[in-house]
Amino acid sequence: MSRTIIGAILGFVIGGLFFGSGFKFIGAILGAMIGRSYDKRARSLGSSESIARIHQAFFKATFQTMGAVAKADGQVTKEDIKHAEDIFSRFNLSPEQRQRAISYFNNGKQLDFSLEECLTEFIQNCPSRNLHRTFIQILLQTAYVDGVLHTAEEQLIVHIASLLRISEFELRSLEALVAAQFRRQQYQRAGGYQQQKAKATADELATAYQILGADKDTSNHELKKIYRKLMSQHHPDKLASQGLPEEMIKVATEKTKEITWAYDLIKESRGIK
Repeated sequence: MSRTIIGAILGFVIGGLFFGSGFKFIGAILGAMIGRSYDKRARSLGSSESIARIHQAFFKATFQTMGAVAKADGQVTKEDIKHAEDIFSRFNLSPEQRQRAISYFNNGKQLDFSLEECLTEFIQNCPSRNLHRTFIQILLQTAYVDGVLHTAEEQLIVHIASLLRISEFELRSLEALVAAQFRRQQYQRAGGYQQQKAKATADELATAYQILGADKDTSNHELKKIYRKLMSQHHPDKLASQGLPEEMIKVATEKTKEITWAYDLIKESRGIK
């Protein structure tokens, strides 16, 4: 029974006992107000504890599984380690968080590391489907450090996605998104944006459709619905409210940028205003 109801009952009884029957209802109102304030504090505490638990579970599973993916092809290369270091820096981790991340990453590389146990704990503490998608995206970025999703890495990520009940279609859409991010980053480093053509190339359009999980036969109306759905699923504010650690919000922001890029590119190619 909530403290609001308990407070109202006690206020009703005490008001009648000490101040007469005329004060029963006043006591009930005052008791309910006091009880409600306790309810709010309890909910707030529970929410903050829940978010903290989700943060910790997401953080731990992310870096443990990153280590497992890095080791998937049999060895952890200098490039893999550099990418992990880049991710540590990109997340703006504190010295203490950085040490924990490195420890989790190294744990995930061990032969006795249990991926199933790690993901079972992750799912129990992070039930949000949107967080699962962001989790997979981070793993894909880890695997895609050299621009190629190697067979062993792909097989492991497919297995992880199946444990998280992420469909093959969703996984391939996320893969396309990560591949597009990598290509666009490479293009930007080469100064390509200054010389970018007015019209999108066939490869760019194909990538844009893959990111949205659509194709050239998708109607304009359906395309807009897909775009809105994806933006809702991956919006940084929504993910933050569901427990995505603050250090990883940048990943979600990058994702929405790529989704917007893809949608704008397709709209331009179709002459949609």
